[in-house]
Amino acid sequence: MDSESSMTKSRIEEAKEKVQEAKETIQASKEKVDSIMEKTTGRLRDAAIAAAEAVEKAADKVEDLAEKIKEDLKKEQ
Repeated sequence: MDSESSMTKSRIEEAKEKVQEAKETIQASKEKVDSIMEKTTGRLRDAAIAAAEAVEKAADKVEDLAEKIKEDLKKEQ
């Protein structure tokens, strides 16, 4: 009975070690995912800023063109 008990304890310890290894693997995977998400979020933010700046420049050009047309119409009258 002692050898059976000893084997059971050994298996329990082995199972505990495997659970700990699995937890460490999960944590490492989580950290990788977090890192990827940070990079992706940063890239998306940069892309959104660049798009907003492009739209702002286009709006400025349209505004300038509208002002020029307005001035040209005044000259024609």
